[in-house]
Amino acid sequence: MGIRAKLLIPLLVLATLFMVGLQQLLLPRLLTAQLEQHLVNERARAEILGTALVHPLRAADLAQVYSILDSVLKNHPHWQKVVLLDVNGERIYPFVDLPEEPEEYLVEIRHVISFFNDPVGSILITTDLRPIKSQVARYSREGLILVLVLLGFAVLISFPLQTRLITTPLRSLANAAEKMATGRFDSILPHAGRDEMGVLVKSFEAMREQIRHSHDRLHQLAHYDSLTGLPNRAMFLDRLEHAIARAHRNGQPLGLLFLDVDNFKAVNDTLGHSAGDALVAAIAERLRVLMREDDTIARLGGDEFMIIVETMNRMEDVTITAQRTVEAFSTPLRVAGDEMSITVSVGVTTYPEDAATASMLVQNADIAMYRAKACGGGAYRLFAEEAISRGNSGLEMRSLLYYALEQDEYFVEFQPRIDLATGKANCVEALIRWRPAGKAPVGPAEFIPLLEQTGLIVEVGAWVLRQGCRFVRDQLDDGRRPISVSVNLSARQFRDPKLIDKIQAALTEFNVPPNFLELELTESVVMENTAAAIEILDALHGLGVRLSIDDFGTGYSSLSYLKRFPVDYIKIDRSFIRDLPDDQEDVAIVRAIISLSRSLGINTLAEGVENEQQLRFLTINGCHEVQGYLFSRPISQAEVVAWLTENDYISSGVRAS
Repeated sequence: MGIRAKLLIPLLVLATLFMVGLQQLLLPRLLTAQLEQHLVNERARAEILGTALVHPLRAADLAQVYSILDSVLKNHPHWQKVVLLDVNGERIYPFVDLPEEPEEYLVEIRHVISFFNDPVGSILITTDLRPIKSQVARYSREGLILVLVLLGFAVLISFPLQTRLITTPLRSLANAAEKMATGRFDSILPHAGRDEMGVLVKSFEAMREQIRHSHDRLHQLAHYDSLTGLPNRAMFLDRLEHAIARAHRNGQPLGLLFLDVDNFKAVNDTLGHSAGDALVAAIAERLRVLMREDDTIARLGGDEFMIIVETMNRMEDVTITAQRTVEAFSTPLRVAGDEMSITVSVGVTTYPEDAATASMLVQNADIAMYRAKACGGGAYRLFAEEAISRGNSGLEMRSLLYYALEQDEYFVEFQPRIDLATGKANCVEALIRWRPAGKAPVGPAEFIPLLEQTGLIVEVGAWVLRQGCRFVRDQLDDGRRPISVSVNLSARQFRDPKLIDKIQAALTEFNVPPNFLELELTESVVMENTAAAIEILDALHGLGVRLSIDDFGTGYSSLSYLKRFPVDYIKIDRSFIRDLPDDQEDVAIVRAIISLSRSLGINTLAEGVENEQQLRFLTINGCHEVQGYLFSRPISQAEVVAWLTENDYISSGVRAS
């Protein structure tokens, strides 16, 4: 039911009630009042008539009496009859009785005719009330007709008024509300007057402005970086997809730059995160000044920026842009009132020459950027040059990595770790290997960086974790003395938000007690973001697994943070073991690491032990465990089981459920 009908129905109901009230209440009162006034008038006429008859009656002039009465009856047609009585009550007029009328319409009026208070006769007048009632009924009908006419006129007038004052404004507000639901706030609202509708329109407009502000704020948070105001990763990927579509339609090339600040971590560590944020904001501002309006600049996070270079006339344009970008940061930046000198590494890739999809363009630019960093930073590298420098075999390897896991081309080798206190192995390290179908095995140094660059390391790393847990389960099921397994975690795995769930799932799948699993992380990984690293390490430690820091001493060590890391082992990098015990600097470093670890209650593990002199030095100086070719190279699971058995790894009949 529409608003007009809802408004019209009460109006009709009120009109009906008014007419009923008029009929039932007002009309009877009007009739009564008319009758009372009529009777008053009739009595007055009777009195006048009596006065006219006084003298004829005293003179007994009946002819005059009859003449007066006949004349009166002619002039008063509503008088049904007039009866004249003498002083004794005898009828004088008329001589013949008239027929009686229904009493409900007749009223009798009696008047005594007196002469100076002496009665000379009386007169009885019977008056008919039907004319009065007919007149009142006619007035009633005319009144009802007038009310109906006015009601119809009011209804006709109310329709345009309702449309103009109520229906149209409400419809406009409803349309505006529907558009607001879809994120559109451009509807024209009706004029806000001073009436209730005007108050409603003003309230709606205030609400719309508040919703518009909230909508814009949410859009800003969802699509823009809060620190720099640049598009974030989500908006960047959307714009890149559109840019690729435009480049495809127009037949023009498209360039993509991946920019990363060199040694940004050192800024955060030395000056604090607030200075790092100020530096990022300053870099963003310089990029805005440098780039064209058609180019898109985005911040992916941290110190990483992406730049989409459109409307290129030739491929060389993106190279020129990359060179200008690197040179733009040769001038120090003004950060918090101080000048700060930085360099940036830029990776460059192009569409359609290097890739045809947004994801591949980003990956290629990432690879080229890391190549620029590997060359010392402060430079740019083209992905095409990177591909050429690695040769077609390198590109083929990168392509094969995408299918290696599903084609079961990866396998795991194990290298024992020896406890110097017992002389027995108490842990083996699980190391991934790759043998492409129909090809020779590929060394880890060749394919693991590619796994890291492409992001496949997360999936492959989870597979290695499961293989390590499977090894422990096999040893427990065979009744062998329990032995732990150590698995390496890459930087991308460590940043994986589902890392804890994946580790818990692997332990549950093979029913392995958590203390039989050790996770190795490089020093650079845990020092990249120490606050976040501590939180993740605490969560891992809470699972019951053991933790170790690999390559200790080669990164940006921070002893103040090391004491907060819940680690069980520190692995001394092989570069410090290689020249022991002849290199005095290595001797001092290794002794310091062992002493530091002992004071913190952390075990030490030396990797890369290849001769007896190294072993003797480490034993004398209190190193807990060693690992290296002196004992065993990485070997298959069957071979490591045989090695453990041969080296007095005797079954004790212990089984774990």
